[in-house]
Order: sequence, then structure tokens, then C-alpha cells
Amino acid sequence: MLFIYKKMDIFYTVVVVVAVIMFILLLTYVGLLIAEKNYGSSLVEYPPLANSCPDNWKARTKVDNNNNEQTYCEIPTSSMKNVGTILDPSASNESLTNAQITYGYNDTLFTDVSSNPIGVVDFTDPLWLSTGKTAICAKKQWCETYDIQWDGVTNYTKCD
Repeated sequence: MLFIYKKMDIFYTVVVVVAVIMFILLLTYVGLLIAEKNYGSSLVEYPPLANSCPDNWKARTKVDNNNNEQTYCEIPTSSMKNVGTILDPSASNESLTNAQITYGYNDTLFTDVSSNPIGVVDFTDPLWLSTGKTAICAKKQWCETYDIQWDGVTNYTKCD
């Protein structure tokens, strides 16, 4: 009789071990199916959205004659945060600042209360594509060059 109980104990042990292994394999399969459905087969770009302007830069809008609204980013003054080296003289032309040689720079659209021109950058300007990179990768390189923080651009993960 004792022999039958030992055989039954081994049988139950084997059944439980096989069931646990099958359960683990089933959970792994379901997890892989869910991951494939949510993310596809390629890496997900992060972050999925970028702000329209660098951090702490003021976004200004202007409506053209066709009622199209365009967003421009106001270049901060030297006393503001996240100015980086954008106000420093350009290495390629010392009579201009780094801001003035930036694609999409314009100082004729907006003025302050004293009628002084306010420099802005149009980050949707087609020249951002002229570098041979995507626009967001060109902006990321620009941010790295001038030490500008831009959530959604400086931490973008799909540039080479």
C-alpha cells in the first residue's frame, strides 16, 4: 500500500510541474502577442510628441492673409532660462549671433512695446529639411550645438 502512495505522489508532482511549465509558456506567448499588438515589430519612437518651441521659449502665433495660423518661437533674452549659446556671436560670421544664422530666423514679424524687433524662429521652415536629416533630427542637432533643452526633441531616440 505504501508503494501505491509513493507512485501517486510522483504522479501528482509531475502533473503539477508540467502544468506550471505550460502556464509559464502560455503567459509568455500572451505577453508577446500583446507587445506585438501595441508596439509593432519596430522600436517605438520616444517621445511621441514634441513641444512646438524649446523649453521656456514663448510661442507666438501670427495669422496670414489666408487665415493660416503659424507658430513662431521667441528667442529668450540673456537673463532668461534655456538660452544656451544662441545669443553668442556665430563662429562662421562674428557680426551675427547664432540665432541670426538659425534656419527660420526672423526679426521683422514681432516688436515689443518699445517697437524693438523681437527675434523669432520658425521651426516649421522647410530649410530644416535641407540638412539631409528629418526635421526633428536637424532640430536635435541644433539643440545640441547651441545647448538648448527642448522636451520631445533633445530626448528624441530615432536619430542616427
